[in-house]
Amino acid sequence: VGASPRMRRWLVLSQAGTIAVLGSALGIAVGIGTSCAAMTAYNQEAATHFPVVHPFPLTGWWMPGMSMTPSVVPPPNPED
Repeated sequence: VGASPRMRRWLVLSQAGTIAVLGSALGIAVGIGTSCAAMTAYNQEAATHFPVVHPFPLTGWWMPGMSMTPSVVPPPNPED
């Protein structure tokens, strides 16, 4: 009754990997969303001051790197 030790190990690794990938993706999305909201709020508030303060750009040197952030790792082979 039950799964073999190899199958249990594979299931645990699969679940851990899934949680890690989803947590990373959600963390990146929330971090980018929060920083964009903060920069937008600062830019809107700074637009009413004199002398004019240059706004923070929402695009910058970090944008190309964001496309390289996610990485794909193949799941372990349960036959091993």
